[in-house]
Amino acid sequence: SILLLPSQESPRFLYLQRNDKEKARQVLKKLRGEEDVEEEMEELCQEHLAESSQNNMTAWKLLRFRSLRWHLITVMVMVSGSQLVETNAVLIFAEQSYKTLGLSTKAVNLIPLVGNLIIQLMLLTTICTVDSLGRRFLLLSGFLMCSLSNIALVFTFKIDTPAAAFISIILIALFFMGHITGPASILFLVIGELFLQSSRASAYVLAGYISWGANFASAILFLLTKSYLGPYFLLIYWPLIVLTYIYIFRVVPETCGKTFQEIQENVAACTSKNSRKIMAE
Repeated sequence: SILLLPSQESPRFLYLQRNDKEKARQVLKKLRGEEDVEEEMEELCQEHLAESSQNNMTAWKLLRFRSLRWHLITVMVMVSGSQLVETNAVLIFAEQSYKTLGLSTKAVNLIPLVGNLIIQLMLLTTICTVDSLGRRFLLLSGFLMCSLSNIALVFTFKIDTPAAAFISIILIALFFMGHITGPASILFLVIGELFLQSSRASAYVLAGYISWGANFASAILFLLTKSYLGPYFLLIYWPLIVLTYIYIFRVVPETCGKTFQEIQENVAACTSKNSRKIMAE
């Protein structure tokens, strides 16, 4: 935190929150290392005009703000869906696979180290590809990998053979690769890009509340049903993960390389089209 003391406020905050256009221009020039930043200043100006109806946006006001209703529904669906990717349950059931393979205690203790290495490699891959592949692609691919490995793990966990246990470990690795690629790393980046500056903080507050609430409900359900369902517990959430994937595919636009105004227009276009389809049906 001490190293952050000499850092500047963001140009977006200076322009949109403090209405200090010149200071925002100076900071932007310093960050970009060039004098010509008028294109970005024009984008900030357009966003500033668009935010005139969203001043002093609290979490309670955001819940009642009609023009951001689809944005909020999108946050609820994506955050809840990410918590339904039951990483803890997968790890608990994975212990059976370790026993079936006859792994020593030392080998089992090394597995978290290997898992952390995989997570770091996937995070590095995500950082390097988030702008080239796009946020939407990474989100969809992450949820798809989690969904497919989730349904496959239900059956491999029930087969008590070394071959099935080995396949389970491979599926667990794929499961966590998908989780890190999409739900765990890209989700809150997309949420930040769906909302303008004045409503972004409230959106993050609500997203955090939904995340912890869904996580708590999922943990309670797991504790209540683990002894009855065993690995079949994963089947409870599998349809919901699939529905989250479908929702993202149909509603959430690509935000990479788009201005905030373009993102708002794309969300409005997607949601209005889907609303007309629902009304027609």
